[in-house]
Amino acid sequence: MQDEEMVTQLPGMLYGEDERVTLLRQILKAMGHPDHAFSIIHVCGTNGKGSTSAMIAAILQASGYSVGLFTSPHIMAVEESIQINRQLISKAQFARLLTTVQTVLKKLGFDPTTDLSYFETLVLVALVYFKQQQVDYVLWECGLGGALDATNAVDRVAYTLFTKISLDHMALLGDTIEAIATTKSKIIRPQTPVIVAPEQTKTTLHVLQAEAGRQSAPLQIASRDWLVTSHPTSAGQAVTIKLPERAPLTVSLALAGTYQLENLLTALTWYQQFCRDQG
Repeated sequence: MQDEEMVTQLPGMLYGEDERVTLLRQILKAMGHPDHAFSIIHVCGTNGKGSTSAMIAAILQASGYSVGLFTSPHIMAVEESIQINRQLISKAQFARLLTTVQTVLKKLGFDPTTDLSYFETLVLVALVYFKQQQVDYVLWECGLGGALDATNAVDRVAYTLFTKISLDHMALLGDTIEAIATTKSKIIRPQTPVIVAPEQTKTTLHVLQAEAGRQSAPLQIASRDWLVTSHPTSAGQAVTIKLPERAPLTVSLALAGTYQLENLLTALTWYQQFCRDQG
């Protein structure tokens, strides 16, 4: 059976059922915590998660780091969800690691074909792969939300990022922006830097700032004041950014749209924090 068929035949959705995150944390502990082998940048939001994650991954790779990227959903093949330095996991590697994960699950007393969902299994495969490949950083994109999302099973992260938050998956996350932002805010970890995309609603900012305060987590909002100029090009758009105490920088974006500017500003705000942390 092909790897695509093997995972798509798993239960499609177990989100929010029977303490799923707690269950996954127990499995990760039994597996020796593969998520402890690298630094995780947890990315949550409604729009822009993929673009922002790709930008940060490119920055880290250009800085000489080995960078894992976990995103969802895929477009053509499941392997798109798991990448290292822009290279997709191979079908053979994916199939081998899927078998490895399912073997471990059986030893722990689980039925890997029914007890874990497609996304939960994908999370475990990704973590094992990133550990085996000895990456330095992983851009770790949330699936549906925050508190109950399978990606929240990791018990330590280096940074938490929030892209634009708006109404999405209302049947699962809540029917107001406050409820959705509250659910997503629960990925904030104690004393872990939080970066927030610009142009959030006042309600969203209030929720994120309140949770960051409870967690003693420093929070920084990406600034649109850094944007100097932007104009369309045949390849997308050229953006000139002026970061504090730095010369203006012109960046080419392959995609048009103001939301891409917001993603870029979020990525650059993270980079500024990262540089400070590196000394």
